[in-house]
Amino acid sequence: PQPGQPLWQAALDGPGRGQPLLCGNKLLLAWGRRLASGGVMAFDPVNGTRLWATPPCSGSIEALACQERRVYYAVAGFLGRGARLACLDLADGRELWSCELSGTCFDPPLVEENRLYLACDDGLVHCLEIAHGSEVVHWPVQLVKGRLWLRRCAGQIVAISENGYAWPLDPLSGSRRLQTRWELGAPVTGPPAVAGEMLYFGAGQGNLLALNGRTGRCARWHRE
Repeated sequence: PQPGQPLWQAALDGPGRGQPLLCGNKLLLAWGRRLASGGVMAFDPVNGTRLWATPPCSGSIEALACQERRVYYAVAGFLGRGARLACLDLADGRELWSCELSGTCFDPPLVEENRLYLACDDGLVHCLEIAHGSEVVHWPVQLVKGRLWLRRCAGQIVAISENGYAWPLDPLSGSRRLQTRWELGAPVTGPPAVAGEMLYFGAGQGNLLALNGRTGRCARWHRE
């Protein structure tokens, strides 16, 4: 191909959703429309050959994650019903298990050894057993609806709410530790980035926030 021209193109079963995900020797991408049908497709990253595609599901794909030989995707609910999480075999796209969720998960599930962590917009953070999707424990983080993000930081999992709060959760003991709540001082406007013990994210009122995931200390930078 000439410089600036695509190396390959591949047709999707619908509008692409989210960011492509490279897992082993496969390139994964979700497709669909918000609150409509959707699915997941796998391609060869070298030449774009379609390797497999899931049957269309009822509901849009809102989060996609992969580890080793498994793919996880969350399907949005509608009017508080129908949200679920599914696990696929990376080799052929075959569904291994699925489970209902209490709300819509907008952030990719966090995979930690034999546990799977995901945050729903109804305020619950779930810890699932990775083999079959059975629930180990859940944390009722917030009482109001809103997007939640989960990040592994400083030896624990930190839940960050778009409503301007964060909670440290202990993934080993299952301790809820909800007596610890860190107030960020501004609404969070996007997914956090992690570097060492620090989490960085944009916030309302033109702020960039830096949160220490171990101590909960928060620094704020504001552009004048």
